[in-house]
Amino acid sequence: MRSIWKILATFAILVLGVAGGASAQELKEKSIKDQIVGAWWVVSVVNETDGKRSTPFSTNPKGLFSFTIDGHFTINIVNPQSAASDENRGAMQFGNYTMNTDGSITLEIVGNTFPNGGGAKQRRVIQINGDEMKWIDPKGSSVVEVIVLQRAKIGDHSPSVK
Repeated sequence: MRSIWKILATFAILVLGVAGGASAQELKEKSIKDQIVGAWWVVSVVNETDGKRSTPFSTNPKGLFSFTIDGHFTINIVNPQSAASDENRGAMQFGNYTMNTDGSITLEIVGNTFPNGGGAKQRRVIQINGDEMKWIDPKGSSVVEVIVLQRAKIGDHSPSVK
């Protein structure tokens, strides 16, 4: 009788171990998509061109990125210090997104503040570390835009500056 229990216990451990391993692998594969869902405050927007840094939306931009679990997004950034005629007054995009196997994201733009931007597909590299996300847009061989985002939490009215 004891040997039957030992066999059953061993079998249960093996089954749980294999199932647990599969779940861990699935979680690892889905982790970026799972982590991106929610609202993210814009902390900074920095363009790097040939080693020179600029802040097109001021050193204190305002904005919010939102990602739904079913693949929709909105991106809003404003420059609180801009004049009404300033071309970098703000940017807005919305549409659908898909996560790529390399951890990047592809945006399918439905609408935005730029002329003729609807229907475009754009790829971004994202890096999530806890409640911080880096949104990297390699615009060209010498230009890179890096947006730092902070996960919005219940009760937040703006990002908490560290």
